[in-house]
Amino acid sequence: MRIHSTRTNASTFDVARRIGWFATRSSSFWRSPVRSAVVRIRWLTAAAVLILWTAGVACSGSDSRSVDEPPDASPDSTESTTSIPAETTTTPQVEESAADLSTLPGELLVRRASGALELLLPDGTTAQTIAEAGPIRSQPTWSGDGDQIAWTSIGANGPTIDWSNLRNSTSGSVATPAPAFFHHWSPDGTRLASLGPAPQGVALTLTSLEPSTIETVGVAQPFFIEWSAVDDELVGAINGESLVRIGDADDVRPVDLGAPLGMFQAPRVLPDGEVIVVVATLDGGEIRRSGPTGSTTLATINGGAALSLDHDGRRLAVLTAPDPDGGRFETVSLSNAQDDPPVPSLPPRTVSIVDLETGEVTTRPESAILAINWSPDGEWLAMLQASDARVEWIWATDDAVDRSGPFVPSAELARSYLPFADQYDLNSTLWSPDSSAFLVVGSFDGSGTAAVHVDVLGDGEAATRVADGDVAFWSPVGSP
Repeated sequence: MRIHSTRTNASTFDVARRIGWFATRSSSFWRSPVRSAVVRIRWLTAAAVLILWTAGVACSGSDSRSVDEPPDASPDSTESTTSIPAETTTTPQVEESAADLSTLPGELLVRRASGALELLLPDGTTAQTIAEAGPIRSQPTWSGDGDQIAWTSIGANGPTIDWSNLRNSTSGSVATPAPAFFHHWSPDGTRLASLGPAPQGVALTLTSLEPSTIETVGVAQPFFIEWSAVDDELVGAINGESLVRIGDADDVRPVDLGAPLGMFQAPRVLPDGEVIVVVATLDGGEIRRSGPTGSTTLATINGGAALSLDHDGRRLAVLTAPDPDGGRFETVSLSNAQDDPPVPSLPPRTVSIVDLETGEVTTRPESAILAINWSPDGEWLAMLQASDARVEWIWATDDAVDRSGPFVPSAELARSYLPFADQYDLNSTLWSPDSSAFLVVGSFDGSGTAAVHVDVLGDGEAATRVADGDVAFWSPVGSP
């Protein structure tokens, strides 16, 4: 997947990214001598289906800023899954609310149209200006402890990676060959992993804050990353086929999964350091949990998938892509050992939740879902649904559902974040630290003017517009 730093029509931008990703995967798979011609054709077909699926939900452009609805994605059912009946509460589709936001924890990191980066209290009160208006700024990113913020700047002297420490009021900056389009803080907050364009693909750099140094680890196409808190090292999915562990530029080690990576984006790392990925098989794909003692198959799929792990590592949400076989889906039962129960097979175009302790799988009833992510407490699952040329956030627990109402996302979110929701789920959050509220960035009135809204779940009130801005994320913890 070739990721560009330039800004173009959102639909073209999205489709180009997806085509680049699947073309890379397909060419790598095609060159593999152990794959039969039949399997190669199957995976190329899967790539084509997923490209069309993505194209159907891409924004139509920066002027209209609309999102087209994909084909109907009514969930299928299998014997290994159950559906959740749930009551639904739909938030009124207006932008005025009587909700009291002053008691919500944390702060909002907002990028203004002027390029300024500001910290706001949840009620919209300005708490601090992080960067003044002026240079082009993008990718504002909180550290995991909420103490630091990093971002990309493009000024007169070229692109830089900048950061600010909110605790001690220090800041720093390093020059980069090209503007980075993704940042991810290490668990201890001492290093910053960044992805950016390179002549041969996507470059991974590691920036150390004290002293301020930057090193290029390597280049791959595509390149997705996640930190492991166990050993403070990166886990990378590279070239659409391999998994590696990265300590630094001189410490890159391959991980043997027994199969090449399948069609997905970023790996998920459990609290114990084990990794969850999608691998390609002759029958389609498998979701595997891999650790020092080997790997376990959690479920089988018949195409690509998006993954989201709750913060405690107890439940894995899986968004499966359309069936590459044109709607036919067959349950494939596997067994890890002679006495083990069959491995569940997840239906296409659905959201399924896998309990990693019991192996139980539950299938959500919602369709046309574009992205998924868990609340900090692991109780709510946020699902972005296509809805009549707009999108809508759905928030669901085991027994309740709330909705934002249809809105048009900001052009910046639509073209730079939503196509890579898997990856951004790992470094940013729209959730309040206490899981009681959620940020909706876009326009409810169809005007195309992006704004930041705070929606308090379950209060029956509309989302409250608190600020102008096209990108906003909540701090992962309370105010520093």
